[in-house]
Amino acid sequence: MALCSKYNIGLRNITTQIVPTNGLISMGGTYRNFSRTINGVNTFVADGESLRLQQAGFYLITINLVGTATEAGDVTVQVLENGLAVPAALSTETITTPDTEVHTFTINYIAAVDNSCIMGCNVTVGKTLSLQKLGVEATFTNVSVSAVKL
Repeated sequence: MALCSKYNIGLRNITTQIVPTNGLISMGGTYRNFSRTINGVNTFVADGESLRLQQAGFYLITINLVGTATEAGDVTVQVLENGLAVPAALSTETITTPDTEVHTFTINYIAAVDNSCIMGCNVTVGKTLSLQKLGVEATFTNVSVSAVKL
């Protein structure tokens, strides 16, 4: 069953990128953006390296990557929210034949953006999502990120 939402964004990077251990993975450019602006704040902001969720609510995040390692070992893609690792929002693949064995990494999770009271004002505390690569150096040839406001 497909999810339908008025507010969603899609990012894609089909440029080959070699990512060192603990390096950040480029999410690429926006190919779809159906969002709204409330009080001058857009639902989504993407800069190629990260995706910012700026309005309160729940978001379904789907991330797919295609890649291989430059040496044998484990490759892990970890989602970061505001620079901190999100527990269970990761995907690990073991590469035994470097540069020829291609794997697909998939991550699905729900992100929550909350409101908070700061100095008597109700404000939304947005979240900036980024992707960190752990384990051996890896090459990614396709990165796709989708966010749907539920």
